[in-house]
Amino acid sequence: MEINVRRRNLLPLLLKIYLLAGVMLGVIFLCLGAAMVGHAAMPEDYSLAHEIMENVAIAGYFLLSIAYIVKYFLLWFEVKSAIRWNWGIGVCWGIFILVVGIVENKPEYLLIQLVVSAPYWWMLYRIQNKWEHEAVRGRK
Repeated sequence: MEINVRRRNLLPLLLKIYLLAGVMLGVIFLCLGAAMVGHAAMPEDYSLAHEIMENVAIAGYFLLSIAYIVKYFLLWFEVKSAIRWNWGIGVCWGIFILVVGIVENKPEYLLIQLVVSAPYWWMLYRIQNKWEHEAVRGRK
């Protein structure tokens, strides 16, 4: 009789704390985004092209914020491809932070993201193989 390890049991306590903090941070991102919609200063030369670009940016922000939350839920609910999903969203989020850091001329955004995220990504990297090939979802 083979005994399989449950995927959630592979998550170290610190990673579980990151999951909870990530969900809360994602909700804060959504709330901040909702609060900022329509409150931006309108330039004098406000054009249709500018409005379209702003709406696309807002939609992208909300989609990325939702994906940011979903990546943590996928880990908690032991979805087999959750770690790969996390890598993809992590790359998108990293590009977003990079662009914001460059546009706003605030390199501290990049430094904060790197310092806060590095342990999370290291923990995911260490359990990825077991998560995808050895562990199971729920009780079997």
